[in-house]
Amino acid sequence: MGHIAVLAGKYHLSVSQTRQLLLDQYGVTFSTGAISEAQGKVSAMLTPTHQSLKEHIHKALYVHCDETSHSRNDEKETRWCWLISSEDAVFQTVQYSRGKESAKFVLGDCKDNIVITDNYAAYNFINPEKHQLCLAHVQRNLQQMADYSGGGLTSLIGQKLVLILKAVFRIPTFII
Repeated sequence: MGHIAVLAGKYHLSVSQTRQLLLDQYGVTFSTGAISEAQGKVSAMLTPTHQSLKEHIHKALYVHCDETSHSRNDEKETRWCWLISSEDAVFQTVQYSRGKESAKFVLGDCKDNIVITDNYAAYNFINPEKHQLCLAHVQRNLQQMADYSGGGLTSLIGQKLVLILKAVFRIPTFII
């Protein structure tokens, strides 16, 4: 069951590809239903752990959240891999949407957390007093502004903002 779960989860093989690989690799034949049942059993065994990770992260003071496109087996429909993390745990899930509803599903109500994200609009539901923009994303955006091919004032302002941001990162976080 574990091997079948890895073939589906890590290597994104379909049931028919898994059947063929098991036949080629071990000379054994499994029905489509048996493979599907094994995947379901492993999923059911892992669900409580997966959910407890999510709940654990929801209790953290600082929660990082990001999403990225996720394609499987040359499927036409793009899926989105959502990730939330705390200081000591990571939770990932694949959703069919990159929108606000998926962000709310992953983050929960996030009333007690400070949530660190990029500037994507799906996160606009987060209370601005509890929402921190990821400084790495801010720096990347400012660098794009500094590298603006049209030059001029846009590029000059971008260059100055990049220098200011880099100076902020060099300031010691403690005072002697």
